Amino acid sequence: MPDTLGNITVPDIAVSGTFPIVADYPFGRSSHPDVAIHQFGSGNAKIEQRFLLGAGAKRFTVRRAFLRDADRRALRDFWESKYGPYGAFTYNAPNDDGNGTTASACRFANEPLSWEMLADHACSLGVTLIEIPASNPTYPLSSTVTRFPPQALKDALLSQVQQMLPLIKIQP
Repeated sequence: MPDTLGNITVPDIAVSGTFPIVADYPFGRSSHPDVAIHQFGSGNAKIEQRFLLGAGAKRFTVRRAFLRDADRRALRDFWESKYGPYGAFTYNAPNDDGNGTTASACRFANEPLSWEMLADHACSLGVTLIEIPASNPTYPLSSTVTRFPPQALKDALLSQVQQMLPLIKIQP
């Protein structure tokens, strides 16, 4: 069932096709947590407060040092068929131990597709893929505080580290 924003229906992302290129060793995989930074005007704007917005999406880096022209054209056609970063597809990500792969729903990062030509028939390239999570985390509402927070919430708010949860985040 698709989500809605007001009376606008947001369609589900349909995963179609498999990424046509196999990455060279070593395989690139990273996860960068999203952090919001608030700068304060006092102290010459050198004082800031940081909030962790969540774990962030996994990113896969696919690099090929030598790619045949036929594979380059296949990747270009695949990128155009997915309309760049807007389409979703399956990427068989190599496991960390090097044995086998794990299928992940991904999309291209929001960057142009480019390669470096080594000769008329060969090139090298690097592409970044972003994993689309299978399900969104749920955060249950355990209580409503009207004016004065209970002691447990007061202690958590006075802690040096708080985790902020974005209510909605829309991306292509």
